[in-house]
Formats: sequence, C-alpha cells, structure tokens
Amino acid sequence: MGGVVHRDRDRVGRVTRLLAATAALLVAATCSDKTSSPVSPSPTTTAATLVAFSIDSSPTTGGTTAQGAITLGAAAPAGGSVVTLSSDAGAAVVPDSLAIPIGATSGTFTVTTTAVTAETTVTITASAGGAILNATLLVMPASEAVSLTLLSIPVVEFTGGASTEGTVTLSAAAPTGGTVISLASDHAAATVPASVTVAEGATSATFTVATTAVSADISVGITASRGDVSLTKTLSVTAPITIASFTVSPSLVWARDSTTGTVTLSAQAPAGGTVVSLVSEGVDGRVPGTFTIAAGQTVGTFTIETSDVAATTEVRILATVGSDSQSVQIRIRPLPTPDTPTTTGAGTFSLRGAT
Repeated sequence: MGGVVHRDRDRVGRVTRLLAATAALLVAATCSDKTSSPVSPSPTTTAATLVAFSIDSSPTTGGTTAQGAITLGAAAPAGGSVVTLSSDAGAAVVPDSLAIPIGATSGTFTVTTTAVTAETTVTITASAGGAILNATLLVMPASEAVSLTLLSIPVVEFTGGASTEGTVTLSAAAPTGGTVISLASDHAAATVPASVTVAEGATSATFTVATTAVSADISVGITASRGDVSLTKTLSVTAPITIASFTVSPSLVWARDSTTGTVTLSAQAPAGGTVVSLVSEGVDGRVPGTFTIAAGQTVGTFTIETSDVAATTEVRILATVGSDSQSVQIRIRPLPTPDTPTTTGAGTFSLRGAT
C-alpha cells in the first residue's frame, strides 16, 4: 500500500513540473513576439511654408464680405497643410484656419465684415510652416461706401485768365448728406475750391477751375481725392497770345479794288481757334468784324474792300487779339478817267488797267 502512494506522488510531481515548463515556454514565446513586432509610429506631415497672403476688396463696406488668398511655397504634403488665421478686430471675422489639400499650393477663405460707424482698419494674420504674414482690410461705414471714380476737365489747355469746369464722378449715388470730395491745385496759376459736394442721390458734381494771366506757359495739376483714392488731371495754362505782326498787301490800291490783310500770332491758336477783331477807321475801307485763325495755326488773312474816292484817301485798319492791338494804313487812289492819264515812274502814261 505504501509503495502505491509513493509512485502516485512521483507521477504528480512530474506532471506539475511539465506544466510549469510549458507555461514558461508560452510566456517566453509571447514576450518574443512583442519584441520582434514593434508598433509602427504614426506618419507625420511637414507643413509647407506660407509665401503670400492678400485680401481683395479693400476698402469694403461693413456688412459685406471679402476674399483672402493664401499661397504656399510648395505643394501641401500628405495630409495637407493647415494655415492658422486670426483677426485683430471684430469688424472683420475670419475662420480659425484654412486647410489646403495635398498637392495644392494655394487656397482662399471668406472674410465677413460687420457694420461700423467709422472707418476701421483690421489686420488679418496668417501663419504656416513657421512663416507669419499680415494683410490689412479697411472696413468703411455704409455712408462712406461710395468712392471717387473719375475726374474730368474737358479743356486742358487755355490762356491764363480764362476759366473752365471740372467734374467728379462717384461709383454710386451719394448717401444722405451728400459726399464731399477734396480738391487741390499744385500751382497758383489755376485755382479750385477746397472741396465740392456731390448732392444726396447724385453721382457727380461740377466745380470751377479759374486761371490767372501768366507770362509763360505753366503745367498745373488738379487733384480730387476721397479716402485713399486720388485722381489728378494736368492742365496747361498758357501765356496770352499776342499779334506778332500785322501787314496789308498791297497797301496802295485803286478805289473799288481789294487788298489782303495778314495777322501773325505770337503762338499757335489753341483749340477752338483765335478770334481777331477788326475795325476800319474810314468808311472807304471795309473789313469783316472778326475772323478766326484756326487751331494750331499762327497766320490768318482777311479781305479789305474799298470804295470810290474823289482823292487819294488813307484808311487805318485796327486788328485786336485779347488786349493786344496793332494797326496798318492803306492808301486808296481815285480811279483815273480817260482824259486824265496818270504818269508812271517810267515817264509813260497809263489808264487804270492799261500801260
């Protein structure tokens, strides 16, 4: 009986040792698998650098939207690139970030503005890849939404002392109270009012450009401005045109014949021409009241008609341009009759029209 118990104890001991060894092998195998098959780390993305950032529609009216544009220095990598966005004022709101998809180099986002009571400059900041760029947006009240689009002065060259009109035009009808446009001249030869107001509901207004007499031609810049928009028109204020010479040929004529007067100006006639006023101080020499020397020309002619005279008569002809006048004289001889021949310098006799 005691021998049987001893053998049973031996068998139990062997089984226990076998189980312990098997368990050890299983633990070792498990540890080996964990060591030889490490978990791969998650892939990482490299952000592309931000190289350009802009916002269109500046200035813009509060309550409207504008577009922001982002440009990267290289295509966005796997997983894309994220650009962080921020605004320094509540007048313009931007999203927290902009995701640029893999392979793309640019993207856009919307800037939403709110109504403001005064012009507000907002700085929008974008950052990516270690680069930080700023762009500004001017948000304007609705009452100032209109902008200056055109400055027109039809006549840009005229003689000092004359005046002309200029016109400013807005992008839309002026709001309640009208829209004020500032005006300026860069030379005293041409003056403008300090400002002109476009009336409520209107899109344009006119103003006067007044000039003073000058001794030499002068270029003058007239500027109209509103907000950050300035428009300039250049005018030429010229010295007064005078009569350089006034002649008549021939100056000795028979009665009832005509002769030609010639006026030469000191400079080319401007656009529209130069009007020359004429006066005859004798009834026997008739001239037109005026004649015009065409634009770009310096010389003009006119005809002087004569009447019958009983004796040789002198008539003075006066030509005037502006405040400048010159005069010439013509001599009118009476017509000879068949029984009253005239003596020529050669000692022969001739009748009118015969030698």
